[in-house]
Amino acid sequence: MFGQDTQILWKFSGIGKPRVTWFFNGQPLSTNDRLRVTEIDDGTSILSIRQTELGDQGVYTARAINAFGETEAQTTLKIDCIKPVINTNLNTALKVTK
Repeated sequence: MFGQDTQILWKFSGIGKPRVTWFFNGQPLSTNDRLRVTEIDDGTSILSIRQTELGDQGVYTARAINAFGETEAQTTLKIDCIKPVINTNLNTALKVTK
């Protein structure tokens, strides 16, 4: 949902802890105050996105690499938006004057 926080997480395992790199639409993901990557000791890599924006829509890929090879997982993030609605009947507020 637009404006809400979201997380994408993948758990990787292997002999020799894999190094995880995140990508957005095929490009290396730059982290900032809104986009943060957290690694947990059990091999889970978490991408946290604060206050999602329409520009956050796209394909997110996490690539894990260790001495024996690499693997990747990906998902597509879609942002739902709610169009504005009129909550008050404006006709009752109209006044005709000459």
